[in-house]
Amino acid sequence: MAPRMALLSVFVVVASAASAQDVIDSFTRLPEVVREGNVIMVTDDQGAQTKGKLSELSPASLTILHGEWDRQSVFPSDRVTRVSKIDSRLNGFLIGLAAGTVPGIMLGMGFTTYCENESASCPGAPVYFGSLTGLLGGWIGFSIDGAIDGQKLVFARVAIGARHQ
Repeated sequence: MAPRMALLSVFVVVASAASAQDVIDSFTRLPEVVREGNVIMVTDDQGAQTKGKLSELSPASLTILHGEWDRQSVFPSDRVTRVSKIDSRLNGFLIGLAAGTVPGIMLGMGFTTYCENESASCPGAPVYFGSLTGLLGGWIGFSIDGAIDGQKLVFARVAIGARHQ
């Protein structure tokens, strides 16, 4: 039992260290945490928030595409106060898909054995049940991931007065 606890402890420490990345306060370091194509939420110096896909990033500004018609908005670096990265719901779908597929395949294998014992043949049962339960699991994972606030703050401008305190 002790080796399992030690392994679990190592996993928890590594996972928490990986997720506890610091928020950067320098706009020039922003490329370290976001890339073109990432969905982000930008808060400007007026407090307005705009969600969109990052299309360009330079030391002087960032550009996002947002809205129904992929309208382009350019934010000068001195006007950006916060940037949050939005989590994709794809990972929730993929985790749910994997979690649902494995039991479905096992159920299908049991059903295939039952068919063979009853003088019938149903070799496609593992694929059928695996696909059905996998898609159900994927839908559930997608829904759960959507219910979780998937914003992670990656950039926050430090007020000038706060640096000297």
